[in-house]
Amino acid sequence: MNLVSEKLLNILEDEIKKFNKELNKDVKLVDFEHLEADLKSINDEIDKEKVFFSEELSLIDVGMKCIGTLIFWIGEHDHFIAGNWTKEEYERINQTFQGLLTQLTNGLIGISKLIERGLDYQARVLFRNLAEMSWLTLVLIYDEEWLRMYIQGDKYEKYFRPYKIRNKLNEIENATELPQSIKDELNKNRKQIYKFYSEILHNTYPYPILGAMVKRINGEENLALSLFGKITRYSSRTIHEVNTCIYLFILMFYRALGTLHKLKVEGENDEYFASKSIILMNTFIKGYQASLSKSEKAD
Repeated sequence: MNLVSEKLLNILEDEIKKFNKELNKDVKLVDFEHLEADLKSINDEIDKEKVFFSEELSLIDVGMKCIGTLIFWIGEHDHFIAGNWTKEEYERINQTFQGLLTQLTNGLIGISKLIERGLDYQARVLFRNLAEMSWLTLVLIYDEEWLRMYIQGDKYEKYFRPYKIRNKLNEIENATELPQSIKDELNKNRKQIYKFYSEILHNTYPYPILGAMVKRINGEENLALSLFGKITRYSSRTIHEVNTCIYLFILMFYRALGTLHKLKVEGENDEYFASKSIILMNTFIKGYQASLSKSEKAD
């Protein structure tokens, strides 16, 4: 059996001997090697099929790098948030946004890796957390009062329940000059994501059961059990919704940096990170819009 740990291999061999002796069986180590061969076959199939989503996943990769580079940019500014804050509060605010943006960046990496490994259902569970964190981050950068409450740490249950965060974000968007049709679409999109992915996260019947059955990308119409992972056509929806989440987040976040907080490029290091972040942002936006056009033509 292909175990990296010699200690575990020894334990396994001992357990085989005990099992055989107590129940008069004849289980051999080679039986477990057959299981390893089956798993390798599944993984080889996944490696061949995951290229099906390589172009779509590359857009998530650009968005991930955009947000990740943004962290270094705001990290160059001790006072990148407008308002009257103490030195200690500024330090906590900087740590807060770097922490939230880091979790968003790493969450995108995790989602991509899960999809590439044929674990779409698990990617959707992670996406639910990522989407909600992106909404929270936007509320905090737009509203000074909510930011003050958040960094105090002891009022989370009272003020930061998911529905309150969504309602606050609706209020923020309604105060912008965005067309009403876009505002309505944003609100509708958040409600749909929260409802659908919450039911997945909380294992509401029948989502875990249905989520274990997937449509293959090889053209077969019959559903297949996704045991140990399988690349599925369902991932197209997951990837699209993840990219939509990134798109809406970076549009609103960069808008806040420029219009509310007047973040400017100042030093040499600052310019290095800001330039990369802005270029990646524009690349993602155009790539996302191109993907929508491609999708409309396909329909």
